[in-house]
Amino acid sequence: MLGPEANPVVGDLARVIRESNDFGRQERAMDALAYIGPAGLPALMEAVTNKALAARGHAAYSIHVLGEAARPAVPLLIAHLQDPDVVGGAAAALGELKLEPASVLPALVANLQQPNYLIRIGGAFGLRLFGGQARSAVPALLNALGDTNIFVRQEATNALLAIDPHVLENLRKQ
Repeated sequence: MLGPEANPVVGDLARVIRESNDFGRQERAMDALAYIGPAGLPALMEAVTNKALAARGHAAYSIHVLGEAARPAVPLLIAHLQDPDVVGGAAAALGELKLEPASVLPALVANLQQPNYLIRIGGAFGLRLFGGQARSAVPALLNALGDTNIFVRQEATNALLAIDPHVLENLRKQ
């Protein structure tokens, strides 16, 4: 509600994230930082990289609230697409933001080839959020329809429906 007027409490919220053992309290502090605006971004980025925090994925996802002001975090989010503890939040944030597709889309497609199924799901989910902008990912998503994990197959199907539903219609006709 206060937005940038709450800038003076950024340090206090960052301290809550670092020092609290309460997952819910950490998440609320992360959400507050995101809604404060750009002044909260450094603390959110720090939280994403703090391996001692259980809520790292939430920190990554919270970044999407910043919109265009989140651009400095895009490389950090891409780097954490390979982290099973963060991938869901990072992929969701990147998909919601739709910033720098030339860098983000190949990184999300690369996730579809990773051994960890959570990372594969994150890749498909992020691509789904890009919608039609992710048409270049259709071949990789078609391959993912044959994944050994049902949840990866499900998310690949959902991504294809969001990106180009005609592809699935054509598959059914074959």
